[in-house]
Amino acid sequence: LERNRRYWRSLPFPAARDQVSFRGSEVVYVYFPREGLQLHPLTTFKKANNMHGACERGEASCDRAGLRRLLDEMERFAVQRSRKFIAWEYGFAFDGGTPPWISGMAEATAIQAYGRAGDLLGDEHYFDVAKRAIGAFETLPPLGVRTTGFAGGVHYLQYSFAPRLYIFNAFLQTLIGLYDFS
Repeated sequence: LERNRRYWRSLPFPAARDQVSFRGSEVVYVYFPREGLQLHPLTTFKKANNMHGACERGEASCDRAGLRRLLDEMERFAVQRSRKFIAWEYGFAFDGGTPPWISGMAEATAIQAYGRAGDLLGDEHYFDVAKRAIGAFETLPPLGVRTTGFAGGVHYLQYSFAPRLYIFNAFLQTLIGLYDFS
């Protein structure tokens, strides 16, 4: 709410799906018409993974301090979704779902980012944060994202509010994130 209040006072009107960041913060917000600027966990954790990649490749744009800021700030946005796990919730209505909801792909990308940063920065705390989020993949919707696939077996949902919506590329990216962390 505070980010929206500050933004709308003096900054240019964004187009739908424009990404916005604020000075002193690495977190990414996305503008959705009729919903305002919204914290976007997937886009933010994608940014963390890109920052990690720049450091791994030894690029001049490597920003270890920025990566640490991003992950520390996002940890403060994590909610205790159940006794079993933390998650990064979306706070806006989307495609028939009402907030708060989570995304399997965003959760796995978060776990991946925290694990990669733990390695890069030599900080065990980031591994602990990632481990605290694993429970989303052991919990049924709408609280978690684990369900039975359309042909049986385990499937991880893109949207916790849509237990019968199977999105293959989101499922695959979720598996990649979990595999990278493991």
